[in-house]
Amino acid sequence: MCFGLKSARRGQVALVMVCASFFAFLCWWAPLGSAVVFGDDEGFELSKGFMCSHGFSLYREIWNDQPPLHTLLLTTVFKLFGPSLLGARLLAVGFATVTVGSVFGLVFKSSGMQAALLAVLFLVSAPFFLILSVSAMLEMPAMGVALLAALLLFMWRDGRSQRWLFLSGVIMGGALQIKFTSGLLLPAFLVQLFLCGVGSGTRARTLDILRHTAIWLTGLALSFTIIGVACGESSAMLWNAHFLGCTHPEFGKPTDHRLSLLEFKNHAEAVMGTALALALILLRKQWRVMAFPLVFLGTSLTVHLCHCPYWDYYYLHLLLPMAWLSAHGISAALGWQPGAAFGHLGRVCRAMSLASAALILACLLGLGGARLAENLSFLSEQVLVKDDRLLSQIAKYREQTSWFFALDHNYIFHARLPVPPEILLIFPKRLWSGQLTKAAIVSCLQRYKPEQMVLEPGVETDPEWKGFIKDGYVPVYWDGEHVLFVAKRLVPDAPQEKHGM
Repeated sequence: MCFGLKSARRGQVALVMVCASFFAFLCWWAPLGSAVVFGDDEGFELSKGFMCSHGFSLYREIWNDQPPLHTLLLTTVFKLFGPSLLGARLLAVGFATVTVGSVFGLVFKSSGMQAALLAVLFLVSAPFFLILSVSAMLEMPAMGVALLAALLLFMWRDGRSQRWLFLSGVIMGGALQIKFTSGLLLPAFLVQLFLCGVGSGTRARTLDILRHTAIWLTGLALSFTIIGVACGESSAMLWNAHFLGCTHPEFGKPTDHRLSLLEFKNHAEAVMGTALALALILLRKQWRVMAFPLVFLGTSLTVHLCHCPYWDYYYLHLLLPMAWLSAHGISAALGWQPGAAFGHLGRVCRAMSLASAALILACLLGLGGARLAENLSFLSEQVLVKDDRLLSQIAKYREQTSWFFALDHNYIFHARLPVPPEILLIFPKRLWSGQLTKAAIVSCLQRYKPEQMVLEPGVETDPEWKGFIKDGYVPVYWDGEHVLFVAKRLVPDAPQEKHGM
């Protein structure tokens, strides 16, 4: 028996390694060290890491609306290996692998090996997942670390070793210090802790729940506080960034970006899989077993339907529990044998569930496979740094440049030049909340007098910008999306180059 148990564990480890190797192969397909950009928000995180690696500090010098842990890790990578695009994206792939591994472990514990493998397929073929996996952004690291905390909670549930419980809380505190959206899992954690209460009698069970919840929350509070204090986190800045009311509709407003249920049309197999899982959970009365993904999905859906803004990559918050539930639904349908109590209805339900599972699997292989190929093609076709003509123009004046500025954050990191830290990050929320105005941006630039600026076409006609640009800058390059302005004193007779006009 002991030999059989060890063999089974070795088989499980081998399957996990195969899944990890398959996922790493998919990620390595992308030009990790040479593509200008994958995810839309990469520029924000790369530029923060670059500036912090050169001695600038978050919150005190650099306005920042997010917790500091990911920036701290990225800064460490840059200090050790230089401002490496490959290093930043390998860090992202590492966090994505944690996400995949944690989902595999969680689904395995709740639904078995077959479902765990299916969950991985649902993830890698999903919209945005592969792109987020190779992008130096916050969403995947935050959710991956939170799911790792969930896996440790399930390990505590199975063995009741309190070190796993405390460590789960510690890691969840770290997830919150990467990005607050990981808090979408908090209700699921609390429900799971409630369901894990044991004891003879209501009072004993209640005390057990309170004791273990206190241990978990203590671990969370300790890690969250230690990281925040060590990094000089500004609670006022974070609060204002996320909750200050909209005061400048000219820059857009949060309600311009809502979650539409049409978002799910591109992931039909996961929608059908989730519906099948809900039906079987109801029929088989498995609410307690599947409470965690159900609460996670319900929380994410409720928050994103009610709260704005919603960005495309937030689909990850819905995808993760849907992949778990879909995998469980298919596995449950394939193995379900209704008891005699169901009678003729049980045979009908089984036939319908098997047909549904077959349809979902066909969609997973067909639609999911096509989507995976499309995502791989998208990643492999991204513009490379060496082929970006704007970057080559910026490089011409690098030696003469003390300060640089770009409205497109993706070019800040690639320019490898310092940016006025007060206006390093110009998020939509910073503009529409009134924390920053165009006049304040121009005023800051007048103090620093950057030698190069990458702006939008037509900005020189804006009343706020017109005088500043006319007095000190000349456009030397534009491509239809960006205009490179260089200080007149550097290129008094430079020809203006057009591209893509």
